[in-house]
Amino acid sequence: MPSPDSDRKVDNTDDDDDDDDQDIMSEEDEEELLKREIEQEKRNRYTLSWSVSELEKSIADLNRRLIDLEAGSASEGDNEWKIRCETQSQLNKQLEGQRSWLTQELARQKAILSDGIVLDAKNLDMERFTEHELARLEVQLERQRNNLHSQLRDAEWQLDRRSQEFYHMDEIRRAYRAELLQANWAIQRQKLHRQGSRASSVASLHMPSEGVGRHASTSSTPIRKTTASVRILPRLQQKQISTQIPEEPGESKVP
Repeated sequence: MPSPDSDRKVDNTDDDDDDDDQDIMSEEDEEELLKREIEQEKRNRYTLSWSVSELEKSIADLNRRLIDLEAGSASEGDNEWKIRCETQSQLNKQLEGQRSWLTQELARQKAILSDGIVLDAKNLDMERFTEHELARLEVQLERQRNNLHSQLRDAEWQLDRRSQEFYHMDEIRRAYRAELLQANWAIQRQKLHRQGSRASSVASLHMPSEGVGRHASTSSTPIRKTTASVRILPRLQQKQISTQIPEEPGESKVP
């Protein structure tokens, strides 16, 4: 029959074996975990190297485009990107100006509201304010009224200035229009005068004068000299003349 000491020894050996197995399993797990971490790092390294190579290609392409733009030998696409960049830069400047204006306006409004909160005077319940609060409210409302009055004067001044500029530009426009009308009228007169002078010169070339025509006709047709033939007729007897010529009544015969 085994003794209890021997049983304890067997139990201790079993426990040691279990501990060794657990140590072995934990080492294997750690090794597997390290392998996974190494694989993950390799993948990350490959991804980073690919990203770096793509960025280098992009930088080289951008440098090439920049050189082409500076040299003035850029294509239409590069010009389009240049125009977009310039437009975006102008827009950024405008937005920066608006941001600075809004910052100044915010500071001004904070200065206005430094004495308290702006309240609507129409919907105020005077019963819930103390005398000190009412005095502060009165000062605040007075300040708002002065600010609004100054803004109104600024708006009136701007309106007057712009109206004067408008009338001045309108007068300039009318003067330019009158000058253009006068210039057009002068041009039309010159055109008509030139057309009339050309027509008169052409008519004088195609229609010769009367003296020139007569001279040309007399010189062109030769003069033919003709001699009239004289016919010799026989003399008539007195009797034949008397018989041929009848006597008028009331006249006597000539012996």
